[in-house]
Amino acid sequence: PIFHFGMSGSFKVAGVAAMEYAGAQKRKSLGTKKEIENKGDGAKKGRMGVKKEAATAAAAEVEADEEKEEVVEEEEEEWPPRWTKVALTMNDGTRLAFVNVRRIGRVRLVDCEPLLHLAGLAADPLTHPPTFQEFAGALRARRSSVKAVLLKQEAVVCGLGNWIVDEIMYQAR
Repeated sequence: PIFHFGMSGSFKVAGVAAMEYAGAQKRKSLGTKKEIENKGDGAKKGRMGVKKEAATAAAAEVEADEEKEEVVEEEEEEWPPRWTKVALTMNDGTRLAFVNVRRIGRVRLVDCEPLLHLAGLAADPLTHPPTFQEFAGALRARRSSVKAVLLKQEAVVCGLGNWIVDEIMYQAR
């Protein structure tokens, strides 16, 4: 099968916590909604009032994240998770679900013969990450920007889309 994730698709493995983005970890470091509001309550009027507004906005963001976490925890308890398109059970008992909230993703069963063009793709960055020398060499061999090289599926690694490459470029600045 071929899985196209769309904008919101993902795999969930029963009993395994989902990965988090760096931004979510940063928001957690701010504290709970109540802790953030208490920090803002001590602010004085005038220029300090801006700090209270920022603390209130941060508290609202953390509250939204806490609500999402509660939903995720509830979803992890049930199997298959909500919005599952395909649920698989492996020979060793591992359960895997293809979940797509927005229903944009697709699952296709295809004959492998027409997929030979996939052999020209670069390595998967999670299973076969390039060495520093390979990565640097691939960048030097092209006259394109780093972002363009990362988006080119045959260059250094495959499977990186615009959203992920933008995040990589942001984190690398």
